[in-house]
Amino acid sequence: MAVHTKIVDPNGGGDYTSLSAWEAGQQTLYSSGDTAVADCRRTGSAFESTSFTIAGWTSGVNIRIIANSSYRHEGKWANQQAGGNYVVMCSNTGSKKAAITISQSTANNILIQGIVFDAPGNWCIDKTSAAPILTVEGCILNGGGRAGTRGIYANSNSIFINNILHDIPESYQQFPQASKTGI
Repeated sequence: MAVHTKIVDPNGGGDYTSLSAWEAGQQTLYSSGDTAVADCRRTGSAFESTSFTIAGWTSGVNIRIIANSSYRHEGKWANQQAGGNYVVMCSNTGSKKAAITISQSTANNILIQGIVFDAPGNWCIDKTSAAPILTVEGCILNGGGRAGTRGIYANSNSIFINNILHDIPESYQQFPQASKTGI
């Protein structure tokens, strides 16, 4: 039951320059019960702009996509430096519906923590699989006020803790009803 941490920084200086490359490079390396951690950093002006899908991981692996504490947002929507470092930001500029799509059905748990999402006209996170349990904590989800933008589209196996929705109309906040109080 090992923890495998890789640094992801779109500005270089890490093991991977994108979450997509991390996901593709790490998904089959571990055993059931192991934890794969993407330690996300943003040391310059480039940000994560490639939409990607979490799928194909070895059964039973725990997946963690976490903004390193030195690169976390300041609790408000802004594409700015925070505390001398740039905030970790994922944007949906590709053809996919969401910045991150989760279709993984065999992972134990997935945690996304401290990430800022900018997904105008689409979803920030789209969980299409009933399993695993998805926890989204301390993230900012920006829709840019565009009609049709959704924060997270997920099923009832999802937990939302202390997230901020920015410019996402309430009618498009696609959260499971039972978890809506945990946003």
